[in-house]
Amino acid sequence: MNTRTITGTIVRPSGAAWNAATLTFKLRARFVVGSDTVLPDRVTATTDSDGAFSVALAVPDTGTASYEFTGPSGGSAVVYLEAGAPIELAALLATHGASVSPDAVAIEAGLRAPSAHHARTRSIAHSL
Repeated sequence: MNTRTITGTIVRPSGAAWNAATLTFKLRARFVVGSDTVLPDRVTATTDSDGAFSVALAVPDTGTASYEFTGPSGGSAVVYLEAGAPIELAALLATHGASVSPDAVAIEAGLRAPSAHHARTRSIAHSL
């Protein structure tokens, strides 16, 4: 079965790393891979002491899988994943692969883009 890895770093509004935050990715609809059916299920990831996480999600051989992402304080967005290289959550939310605009995603902590200095690129204060 194909998987695609989603990575990222979650920070609190203060800019501090949000350690031990739970992120949930819920597959919204089943899909078939060969003779196997992948049923809707929840996959969770927990951030480490630096607020970083990595999670592998099932994707179809062709087409996309629809996942509902829920952040540590309950904000959510629907994202669409196809097979491919690992992707940062911030980049996924900022692309056409999200069903809501990135500014509407209620992750009050925001997302920190990967860099040598972990520069913060977005602080999202809106709530769904």
